[in-house]
Amino acid sequence: MERVSQLASRDEAPIVIDLLYGLPYQTLEVFEQDLKDFMETGAHGVDLYQLVVGGSAPMMELVQKGRSESPASSAEKAAMYELGVDFMSKHFVKQLSVNHWARDNRERSQYNSVAKTFAEVLPLGAGAGGNIGGYGMMHHRTLDAYMEAMRSGKTTIAMMSKQSRYEPVLASLKAGFDSGVVRRSMLVDFEGEDTFDLLTPLFKVWQRNGLVELHSDYLELTIAGSFWAVTLAQGAIAAVNTMITDKPKMPKGMSHPHAMQEQKQQTDEN
Repeated sequence: MERVSQLASRDEAPIVIDLLYGLPYQTLEVFEQDLKDFMETGAHGVDLYQLVVGGSAPMMELVQKGRSESPASSAEKAAMYELGVDFMSKHFVKQLSVNHWARDNRERSQYNSVAKTFAEVLPLGAGAGGNIGGYGMMHHRTLDAYMEAMRSGKTTIAMMSKQSRYEPVLASLKAGFDSGVVRRSMLVDFEGEDTFDLLTPLFKVWQRNGLVELHSDYLELTIAGSFWAVTLAQGAIAAVNTMITDKPKMPKGMSHPHAMQEQKQQTDEN
């Protein structure tokens, strides 16, 4: 905390920290103290990311051996997220997306916002993913593999695929859900049809379940919807995919470009 405070006080760059919630032993009280600690450091921004672990993760092995408590359930993590949203509102910390907040204009979260659109992003470093000239790509995920490729003069790109012509549609959906508001005017049309209209039947189902508030030109995520924003975006993309008749065939072991980018986003956030 002292080091973060020192960096933030230099006023030379935005200092942003990530806070995980849902960790073993992390009660609501512990998480609230984490939030208070963020405020005390003077950091300019904060991300609230829920912990997501797979069945074979080292953490789960510790749980199975009785050496650690289990991580929080989805319901418990949802309560932590709600606490975090309320805390930020109480302290007038500006919400930039469903999981990102800024204390002042020094932090604008431009990369997090732009990377979810169809903007070109040049990936640099191990595990980095990007989009250039209609091609999605990702560097080797491990530092050892990345450095070995560097030393041998081989490409550091582990995966590359031509993006679907529907990628702008899917990207505009991801960007909308990440912002917390899906705007009709910001969605790219699907085959000449209004994407917002095409997805309205799905939006109405979500509204009945308390995940969104549907307006004539906007889909506003509730707190519950914001907690499930990535899942909702994936659901909307899955719905659009059912209408695509000319899906490109991908090489074995590779997914469609938008799915690859979504996987990268999920990995980063988790």
